[in-house]
Amino acid sequence: MNKYEMMFIVKIANDEATISATAENLKSVITSMNGEISDFKDLGQKKLAYPIKKQITGNYFVINFTADNELVAELDRKARIDENVIRHMIIRLDEEKYMNNVVLVGRLTRDPELRTTSSGLATTTVTVAINGRPNANGERQTDFINVVVWRKQAENLCKFCQKGSLVGVQGRIQSRSYDAQDGTKRYVTEVVADTVNFLGSKNSNQTTDYGIDPMPDYSMGDVSAQPADLSEDPYKDFGSEIVLSDDDLPF
Repeated sequence: MNKYEMMFIVKIANDEATISATAENLKSVITSMNGEISDFKDLGQKKLAYPIKKQITGNYFVINFTADNELVAELDRKARIDENVIRHMIIRLDEEKYMNNVVLVGRLTRDPELRTTSSGLATTTVTVAINGRPNANGERQTDFINVVVWRKQAENLCKFCQKGSLVGVQGRIQSRSYDAQDGTKRYVTEVVADTVNFLGSKNSNQTTDYGIDPMPDYSMGDVSAQPADLSEDPYKDFGSEIVLSDDDLPF
C-alpha cells in the first residue's frame, strides 16, 4: 500500500448535486477496494488555464489516500470514462521517496521505442525536453532528461505517445554503471519513472520549441517502477553516456 494524491476537475455545467456525486463516486472507488482516504478537499470553482472541452472554469478536488496499484489503476479508469471529469492526475507520495523525488513536465524528443529485457520485462527510455528559467537576456535553456519507464507504463507510452507529446513524470534519480564492450566503465544518470501522465492530445504535438502546457489531459495510471534485470544492461542502447576513468571520479 502506497500513499497517493489525486487532483481532478469536474465541469460546472452540471448542478451542484451532480458535481458532489461525481466526487463521491471517485471516493467510493477507493473505499470499496480497501483503500483509505486521509484527506479530501473541495477547492471550489476556478478558472482554467485554457479552455478544456469548451469549459473555461471547473470545480477542483484533491484526495489524499492509501492504496495498492490495482486500486490506482481502477481509479484512473473510472476518472477517464466519467464524462463529468474533464482532467485528473494521480501522483505517488511515498514518504521514503521525498529525499529522491523528481517531477518533470516536458515533451518527448523522439518516438518512444519499446524494448524487452531477457527476463521479459517491457521497458523504454525516452528523452524529455524541459524549458528552463529565462537567463538575464530573456533566453530559455532547454534541458534534456533521460527517463526510464517499465512494464505497462512503457507499453502505454509507446502506444499513445510520439515525438512532441507532452508528458508528466514522477520518479527518482538513478545513477548506474556498466562495463562497455571496449572494457571501459560507463556511467549514466537518469530518472526512473514511478508514474507517467499523458498531458496532451496528438493534435498538440506540432510544436517547435517544446513549449509546456499548464494543465494535464489524462493519467495513464500508476505501475511501480521495477528494478533492472542485472543479467544484462537493458539501457545500453539508450541515453547519453559519460566515459570516465577511475582517476576522474571525485571519491
